[in-house]
Amino acid sequence: MAPIDLTSQITGAMLIVTGNDDTNPSQDHVNRIEAALKSAGKTHEVLRFDGVGHSFVVSERPVYRAEQAVEAWKKIFTFYRT
Repeated sequence: MAPIDLTSQITGAMLIVTGNDDTNPSQDHVNRIEAALKSAGKTHEVLRFDGVGHSFVVSERPVYRAEQAVEAWKKIFTFYRT
C-alpha cells in the first residue's frame, strides 16, 4: 500500500513545503498528494517555492537558499502556531 492510500486516516493538519525544482517528490506527486488531501477533507497547506529543490531550508546543505528558507520557516512556524 502506498502512503497516499492512507490519506483518509490522517488526523492532524498537514503542511507540505516543497521547492518547485524538487524531483523527490516531483511536482506531479505533490499535486496528487494535495488532491488526495483535498478530496478527503483534510486540513492542509502546500507551500511551493520557486528556484529551489530538495532540502533548501537546511543551512548545512549546499542547496540551501537563504531567502526562500527564511520565508519557508516563517510560514512553517505560523502554520504550527495556529
